[in-house]
Amino acid sequence: MTDEYFGTPAQIAMMRRTSALWSLLKDHPDYGFYGRSVMLSDYGAGGFEAFEPLIRLSGAGVAYGVRTDAADEEKATLAGAGFHTDSYGYCHTVEPSIELAREVVGRHALPDDLTVIEIDMESPAADVSDLAEVALAGGVLPSPGHVLRGRTVDGVVLLAREVGTGRPVACAAAFDSFKRGTQRGDHAWWGMLSTVPDRRGQRIALILGAMAMLRMFEKTGLSKFFTSIRHGNASSTALCAKLGVAHTGWETIVGMDPEQFSGQLTA
Repeated sequence: MTDEYFGTPAQIAMMRRTSALWSLLKDHPDYGFYGRSVMLSDYGAGGFEAFEPLIRLSGAGVAYGVRTDAADEEKATLAGAGFHTDSYGYCHTVEPSIELAREVVGRHALPDDLTVIEIDMESPAADVSDLAEVALAGGVLPSPGHVLRGRTVDGVVLLAREVGTGRPVACAAAFDSFKRGTQRGDHAWWGMLSTVPDRRGQRIALILGAMAMLRMFEKTGLSKFFTSIRHGNASSTALCAKLGVAHTGWETIVGMDPEQFSGQLTA
């Protein structure tokens, strides 16, 4: 259970490097982590000089703190250094997420044939691999097992199963990614929302996402959340808005070293 990585060979190799890098940077106030990549808190403060080493050391990196109207210019700088780039809309709590999450779970219930478990250090390996299967089926890259289990990052990881069959059908997560007292230290990363195709349209992702927020608040006291959404993803944007999370003109920038990493790094 100490070697639980998921995704393509390139994604797994990248996350192995990232996990090793985080063991060195975990006490640094400028960086955060929830398993996929080390995150630079504020690109605006360090710029390319701060971001480039993250990409070269692990193969891919994520940076926050870029205005949407400046994203193309910063991506061009990265491309000029030979990196591949991607970007997402940076979304964060703009309305009281915990109050809205309570309203969601008070108004809606999961289908009667579903049960929810929380992944932790004692969870069977099958629970972790089942969660990864659901995430990947929805195009979401799951964090490594040491993060999902809470060994290296405090968080909440929920998996919904069908009661009769035991089939995993949906997941959601939140992580305490940045140190307290830092720029993003009062927000938890939130996401990893995925539902198998035949169970979509039943509000499962909304309810499970709300449950993850509430459980995270219970465990850590964090009441604000951030995530990244692909521009044009109307369904994810609408779901997040119901929980008070919205885009406010900032961008999540992804840099990838093509010599080490190919494919997509979901942010």
